This record gives sequence, C-alpha cells and structure tokens, in this order.
Amino acid sequence: MRAFVVPPTLPNDHPKTRSVIGDDWLDRRVNAAWRAMQQRNNLSPSAIGMTFGKLAHPLVAELYALAVNSDALGTPQLDLLELDLTKLGSKVPDDLHGRLRNDEESTKVIHELRIAAGLNRLGHRITWLSDEGAKRPELIVDADSDSAISVECKKRDRNDGYEAQADKFWNHFQYGLRQPMDEGGLNFWVKLTAREFRLRDVDLIVRQTLEELHSNDHGSALLSNGRYHLEYLRLADAHGSLPSEILALIPRGVYGVNHGEVNASDVTIPTREGGAFSRGPVMNPRAIRLELTDDPNRRIRGVLRSLKTAARQLLPDLPGVVYIDLSFRSYDEETSDFDSVVEAVTSELKRAHRRASAVVLTAIEPTRLMDGFPVWSVRTALIRHPDALNPLPEPSDIPGEESSRWLPGQWLRPKTPASGPEDPAPLYPWGEPVEP
Repeated sequence: MRAFVVPPTLPNDHPKTRSVIGDDWLDRRVNAAWRAMQQRNNLSPSAIGMTFGKLAHPLVAELYALAVNSDALGTPQLDLLELDLTKLGSKVPDDLHGRLRNDEESTKVIHELRIAAGLNRLGHRITWLSDEGAKRPELIVDADSDSAISVECKKRDRNDGYEAQADKFWNHFQYGLRQPMDEGGLNFWVKLTAREFRLRDVDLIVRQTLEELHSNDHGSALLSNGRYHLEYLRLADAHGSLPSEILALIPRGVYGVNHGEVNASDVTIPTREGGAFSRGPVMNPRAIRLELTDDPNRRIRGVLRSLKTAARQLLPDLPGVVYIDLSFRSYDEETSDFDSVVEAVTSELKRAHRRASAVVLTAIEPTRLMDGFPVWSVRTALIRHPDALNPLPEPSDIPGEESSRWLPGQWLRPKTPASGPEDPAPLYPWGEPVEP
C-alpha cells in the first residue's frame, strides 16, 4: 500500500513529548549542538565525534535544523511523536523516558510507539510487556480476548557492518589526507569507493592517494591490490581559488567534506534567525568524499536478520505480527528495493518462522511534495505466513492493512495520471482522498 498523510497542525510546543523526554535535557542538547557547530572544527576523528554526536538524537537534530534554517520542513518526528503519546495517554512502556533520551534507542522506541498508537486509533487495547529477563514481544493487542495477538517491532539498522566500518575509516582517512594536502598545495576533488573499508588500511590508502595526486591532474586508480577505487580531479593550482558556487555543487554524500579558505568579509555565519553563507571565492578548495557501494542484498539480509530475531520473541500460543521498519535512506532506495524485500520476506516465511502469523513491512518518512506541502509518505506490505502456528484472523484491522488509516491526519492516495486530455485535473495535486 502506498499513501500520503497530511498531518494535522499542532498549535503547541509538544508538551506531551517534552514532559516525557524532559524540557531541560532536550533544550540542553539542542544548545550544545548549536555551540559545537559554531566552534572551529579541524575534523579530527575526536572532533567529529564531539561535534556531530550532539545531533545524533533525531529529535535534537530536528529542533536544531529548525533553529538554524527558516526553510526547514519543521519537526515531523516530534509532531507525530506528540500525537502518538497523546493518543496513548498513560499506556506507554515503563522505560520510555530513558529510551527516548538514548540516541540509539530513540528511533526504535518511536517506531514502537507509532505502531502502538496506530493500533489504539483503530480501536484496539494495548498491553505493553517487559522482558523480565527473557525476550518477549513488545505488546499484546486485545489481551484476554479471542482476537488477542502479540506484536514485535523491529527497525532495521542502517549502519550495518559495512557502514560501521566506513564510518570509522572515513574519520581517519579524511583527517590523514587533509594535512598533507594543505602542506602540498594539493587542491583536488578526491573520491574513494570500496566494497569493504578496513581501518588498518587507512595509512596505506592515504599514502597511495597522495602519490596519485602528485603525479597527475586527474585520473583514477585501484589501490591496495584493487580493494579500493580512487578518482581525483585538480580543482585549482597551489594557492589558487574556486568560486564558492562551484565548490558547493560537488556532492558530499554520506561521508564528505568540502573545504577551503574564505575571506571573513565574504561570510555570514548562520544565526537562529536564519542567516546564510554569502558568495565569494574559496582559496585552496578541496573536496574529499567516501562513496559507499549500493548493495540491495545487504539491506535484505538486514531485514531477514530482524525477522529471525523478532519471530523468536513472539508468544507461541497467540497469533503474532512482526512490524519491521525498513529504514531506507532515500526515496530512490525505497523505490528500487521495497518489492525485492517483500519478495525475500515472502520466500523466508514459506520455510521458517511459524510463530509469525504475518509480517508488516513499513517505509514511513516525512517528505515534501512538489508543491511544497509537508506530508508523511507511507508504504506498507502485509505478508501472511502460509503455515503459521496461529493464523491471523481475517479481517484484521491492524496498521498495514489496505483500509487501515492508522496515522493521524488526512490519508491520500498517490495521484493517478490522467488517461487523456478530457480528464479533469485531480482535486488534490498531491493525491486523492482514501475512501474509508
């Protein structure tokens, strides 16, 4: 199912969220991120961790972006969390306060609350379970009834082994490369790609990269016996300059830095009121980028690992549903991978995980459509187990079902293209209302 959701306008400052997570903690983290971003950062591995670590929490990152950018989308995660917590009332996990403050746990518990609030909106009763020393599902739906089901929620970790290795590699690679580039007047664009990033290779790769930059103005090369692929292009001669507009066009990707020296009179430091960088020449421009190879199979393996873990946590005497948020990094990833993940999970359920009566795959992200209207993009797939221990009752009005409107707001179908010039324009430029 593909739909868009236009969220209701929130007239307040997220009082429920702030009461749970703590006003002081949230504001302190946002202010700490603000101060860190105003300090000069030499991009050493430790400085990167100190600076960007302030923004690791998704809610902190949203408030920070809103403070420094007047064109920011807003606070969609905070808004939806506020609506979910308000709907759930006192029916929340006992450890919610601590988990919401934890950078790694926060995205997971937000996903759990989103599903629980959706179930509640559809008229179900929610009972949260604690692990109590043994792995158990997150919650029971309509406990002590003939329609009771157990629910386990998982969120795929975008930082799988490959990306975790790339993260460590990048911190040391860019820092090791920038100093000799500065000293040697090597004003280059450099991009490094690999199917595996090994931290122990950093010194060798930096040395081989510098040898290439000293030898040619542009080119490509295989480094470390072909494990790494290097591309490079000279941007300017030693002590030369490049228009800042040109340097800004070079994409940074997930791991990248565009660096240079700008006359102080040409720069406007961003302020909370919405300042911006002005234009001007950049002396000694350098752009370093680490590019990750796109491997959909890696994402599929991550989903299947989540399914295996979740199925073991479901209760064997009740129908069980596993919700897996696919955590795509971009719309392009979702478009190319979603159907493949559905196919892989369908195949997996034919051979294993009989405790899972059904699996619901979700891809839910805030977005902005072409007219600038803020919406949530919702794509889900409900996959029933063909031989479950306890089949899911039909019909089952749960989040992920075709007809279930379980996020707050107005649900819209994607716009259907007109079949001919005589067809009138759709009432909604971003989609059409979903019929209940």
